[in-house]
Amino acid sequence: MQKISLFFFCMGLILQTNQQFATETTNNIPHKNIDNLHLEALTIDITNQKANHLPMLHQENDLLIYFLRPIKFTQTGIEYYFTHTYNHEKYTEYLPYSFSHMIQFLEHGQEHHQDERYALSIIKLFLQKIKGCDFINSYSLITALPKLADVLIPYVEKKESSFLQELQISLKKRFSDIFSSYSSYFQKNPDAFLDALSQQIAKKTNDIQTQQHIDVEHVKKDILRFLEICMNKLVWSPEESYDAWIAVNELAEQSHNFLEKKLINGTDALDDIYWSLIHRFCYFIDIAHEDISQEIFIRIINDIETQELMLLGIEEQEEFILSKKAYILRKIKNYCPYVYGSFTTNTHKDNTNTTPDCRQERKGN
Repeated sequence: MQKISLFFFCMGLILQTNQQFATETTNNIPHKNIDNLHLEALTIDITNQKANHLPMLHQENDLLIYFLRPIKFTQTGIEYYFTHTYNHEKYTEYLPYSFSHMIQFLEHGQEHHQDERYALSIIKLFLQKIKGCDFINSYSLITALPKLADVLIPYVEKKESSFLQELQISLKKRFSDIFSSYSSYFQKNPDAFLDALSQQIAKKTNDIQTQQHIDVEHVKKDILRFLEICMNKLVWSPEESYDAWIAVNELAEQSHNFLEKKLINGTDALDDIYWSLIHRFCYFIDIAHEDISQEIFIRIINDIETQELMLLGIEEQEEFILSKKAYILRKIKNYCPYVYGSFTTNTHKDNTNTTPDCRQERKGN
């Protein structure tokens, strides 16, 4: 009974977020501002649920509100978060709807001048939890990604001030040890002493700079892992299949933003994310194709053929590899074998007379 009620609860959330998302869509792939969905996507109308599920749904709704509470960054507040929220057995059932706790930790690190090693630890904490989630709500992820990118930028930027401060502290301690141990040697042979000292300075400078570079590269790799794992767990409602296509393209643009801000390493990393998005969307088509109308399939095909979509913009590694465009079209044509350009139709109007019946065509094959 508990699992059944949770299923209705999650589906209610997904359907409501899709409906809210759909009100903002246009006939083309849009650039949407959906910041207001952050909390709206986390509410449900339990009055429409069956009576025998009401007590459990009330309980689940209360638990959702409990998980949404902001973290208090005091010693007791952080201990409470990890003990009662992070370790809660149901936390992974609610994390897909909100990444606010991860963002709060990264913002807190900025305020207290934490370095890239702190960012690594936070990404790792939430990677572990995301791996335990059955799905990720795509609209919550779209909302979170711009904020996540902004709070991650300071951790991967070259920090001259922190580098020099760390170097100064380290050299001061080393010089103190050297002079206390070799003061007599300095007095006898100052040139040799200074040569040895300059070598120590150069080595220490290189070690600190190299370690900082390594830590930043690890942050970028973990950001890529985080994004790919989230993309591989995306879910959509079959009733909002065209909005799912819009969401995929929105996520592709958000991911490109991570490349522009140098949060991931190069177009190869972005290409990995795009393929994760494409495979997940094609998996959605496989499991939901019976509930996706022929008109929706044709609208998606028309978008692919007529628009310059960022999702499809990166060329494949080898010329013989099937392109992203061809891969999606092949998947769609398994269920709607429409050849683009074979007829003229206005995909933005309900004109069934000019739209071929792809399902009948499939049955006849």
